[in-house]
Amino acid sequence: WCFGSAPYAVVENKGAAKGKTLQVYHNPDHPYNIDLYRRILAQAINHVEQHLSPYPFHQVRLYEIPYYQEPLYAFANGIAISEKDGWIADTTGLKERAYLYQTLATGVFRHWIQKNLSIANVQGADMLRIALPEAFALQFVQSALGEEAVNLLIEQKKQIYNKDRFSDPNGEPPLLYADGKDYLEANHGAVTLYEWSKKMGVDSFNRLVLAWHQQTGALTFQSLYRELSEALPGKDLEELKRAFEAVIAEH
Repeated sequence: WCFGSAPYAVVENKGAAKGKTLQVYHNPDHPYNIDLYRRILAQAINHVEQHLSPYPFHQVRLYEIPYYQEPLYAFANGIAISEKDGWIADTTGLKERAYLYQTLATGVFRHWIQKNLSIANVQGADMLRIALPEAFALQFVQSALGEEAVNLLIEQKKQIYNKDRFSDPNGEPPLLYADGKDYLEANHGAVTLYEWSKKMGVDSFNRLVLAWHQQTGALTFQSLYRELSEALPGKDLEELKRAFEAVIAEH
């Protein structure tokens, strides 16, 4: 549950995405990118329905929140984004637009994952909760804005990862054993999953996730990894093992 209160202005758009209602709750002094936000949300929902399965809600609400909170979180039919993350930004540049596309789409994909995957609370859970929706969002950016846009995001994620990994007091674990390290899952983990989706073919990767989530019981990242492993030939399998089971010195 999430409770919030603010003197919001509300912009609503009905039917823009497969009959869904989109609502943007924002500071009345920050109206600059509302149309862009609505367009991104509609495109992201349509992408989910085209490449995965139906988006789980009839309504999605986007909220502007204070900068001192988490920069992004998603719950039920809501996505909350900090006021410093795009609401008053100049979005004429590709890098800035790509960031907003990726951020909003991550929230939409988190909705799909929250509704469709029963994730076991064990080691690797955040590779499903955090890295997987980020990887799906990178797919979306590539589809919506092209290769240059997604490469800008990947480079930014690699820079954050390389900066933060050296300040981890306990040392960096392999992706297969990641456990609540945001710099790892949201950056290195997301990029690695995205790169493997491209190597396998995005449609093949997405079909694998769809088939995997239809299994009964709580799901683990290790079980998804086994599915990935079984889908690959020898050379690619060795590369996959290095990517997920080893800590690589330089990126």
